[in-house]
Amino acid sequence: PGASGGGQGVGDAARGKALVKCASGIQKAAAKYTQSRLGGLQKCIAAMTKCLQQKPGDAACLAGARGKCQSIAAKIGDAPKAAGGKARAAIAKACTGVDADVLALNGLGHSTSGITSYCTAVGVSSVTTVADVGECLLRHHSCRVGQLVDAETPRGRELLDFGGVRP
Repeated sequence: PGASGGGQGVGDAARGKALVKCASGIQKAAAKYTQSRLGGLQKCIAAMTKCLQQKPGDAACLAGARGKCQSIAAKIGDAPKAAGGKARAAIAKACTGVDADVLALNGLGHSTSGITSYCTAVGVSSVTTVADVGECLLRHHSCRVGQLVDAETPRGRELLDFGGVRP
């Protein structure tokens, strides 16, 4: 369920400007993360599919595809220079100083009970900071990317497993 601020803003133009910057930063970081993660997983699946279907039993092809998948996994993972780390840093930068307004119902509303229970379901036990919001968002997007992969490539998780990549 969404948050309801009763149609009200934070009531201060400067705070509102900072909050708009934060909201935009969250949206851009989430979109870039999702695109990077989905594209990377698709490339790994394509490499594994090519070896298994066109060169069955070719150990060199399989090793090369696994190497490509491992490289992709590093790029889309959570390390500071990977997609997840970059998204977290971008959200933190865009939302500097607006924790309370990000969480407030008349701000971005990220601390409502519905969102908090959803975040708990994806492994984020509390939503009290911008970092918590970012973590919940990225876990949510990661789950959705996994669902997209499942829908477009029914053997996708099997192929990612062969490549050593977690969807």
